[in-house]
Amino acid sequence: MRRGGVALVLVGLLVAGVVASCGARVDVGVDGVSTRWIRVAAPQPRRALLVTDADRSPSDSDGLPLVLVLHGLGQNAEIMAPLGAFSSLARDGRAVVVVPDGWHRSWNAGRCCGDAAAEGVDDVAYLDALIDEVVDQTGADPRQVHMVGFSNGGMMVYRYLCEGATRLRGAASIAGTNVDGCTPTRPTDFIQISGTDDDVVPLGPTQSPASVAALGQVPPVRTSVERLAEAFSCPPPETTQVAPLTSTRWAPCAGGTTVRLDEVTGLVHIYPIVPGYQGTDQIMAVWGWPPFDPTGRG
Repeated sequence: MRRGGVALVLVGLLVAGVVASCGARVDVGVDGVSTRWIRVAAPQPRRALLVTDADRSPSDSDGLPLVLVLHGLGQNAEIMAPLGAFSSLARDGRAVVVVPDGWHRSWNAGRCCGDAAAEGVDDVAYLDALIDEVVDQTGADPRQVHMVGFSNGGMMVYRYLCEGATRLRGAASIAGTNVDGCTPTRPTDFIQISGTDDDVVPLGPTQSPASVAALGQVPPVRTSVERLAEAFSCPPPETTQVAPLTSTRWAPCAGGTTVRLDEVTGLVHIYPIVPGYQGTDQIMAVWGWPPFDPTGRG
């Protein structure tokens, strides 16, 4: 990822963001990709940013995995697209990547957040429709769908694991938690990444600060992951520590899947790109994908 995109990592849960332009070209932080907006009409009309390999037609992606990247509250697709360099997967011809806009910059993850929750928006149905649309337009493999979300987007990943997970082969929540309180329905390779100094979506039972009082007492991240591991019939976990990381891993869970909780020392409520830890690399590892190269092909 270009260093110009790293500043966007500092965008927090409630950042207002910038107004997304309607232009056909969006800078996603990597070269060698083609970007275009697509629209999904149901349940509420909104758009998503489709990212594919610039060397092939968007409709010539037969059999590639599909990766959905969900933004945080107050953000949008243009803010989220450069974070984590997921577009490198599209550039290298390894995946089709789609970064959708939430409803008024929010996702209805259950008890949270924003207009999406207040208006009872059915974001599970929206993500289902989006997956169908992208598969239709690109030929991506509907059996190889992966989802990653930051903050409110990470909360939405948990909800989708409960209601739409038959479509998922891999999932990742970054600074999110299971605000819905639901139980996942199908074992899926899953990683939760959180910072020890995140006081917006805390690892333990700590009240969110006044600046995000609307969240109230969010379920502790550790509790959400432990319950997910229980739902996936995982064995007792093993924990390793290599600075700045404490990693707790449950494996093999039902269906040979893995559940992992990465706690990054000193990390606050931002995308995890810090010395000694690159969040996207760890997500790829849990999904069983080769390491990605954010700087060039290969």
